Amino acid sequence: MLSKPFARDVAVTAMSEPKSEAGPMTDWTRIVWEQSRSQHGARIMLLWLAFNADENGYYERTISDLARELKIQRRCVQRSLDQLLYYKEVKYNQHRSNRSGRLLRRFEILLRPEAVAKAA
Repeated sequence: MLSKPFARDVAVTAMSEPKSEAGPMTDWTRIVWEQSRSQHGARIMLLWLAFNADENGYYERTISDLARELKIQRRCVQRSLDQLLYYKEVKYNQHRSNRSGRLLRRFEILLRPEAVAKAA
């Protein structure tokens, strides 16, 4: 009789075998890993912004959208933003959406690839 694999074995196998549809890290996520001084939830949020940013480093969402996407409370999003603003890794502009009237924030990642080249 064959036994079922343990959940631990399945998880280790899944981690060690990259999925074929998974592409390389985006340039912005690589920049975050190499340059960011943020910690804990702020680092995760910055990686989320970087992963979803366009080629110019912009990502537009509401605080509620970010909380829902990251599966954390709105207050945690705000605290993480405060840390990212303190370290000058992100800035944002607020505006109202024309269609829904919701308060959107257009985030800009301030970390740049030139800083990595200068440090090396």
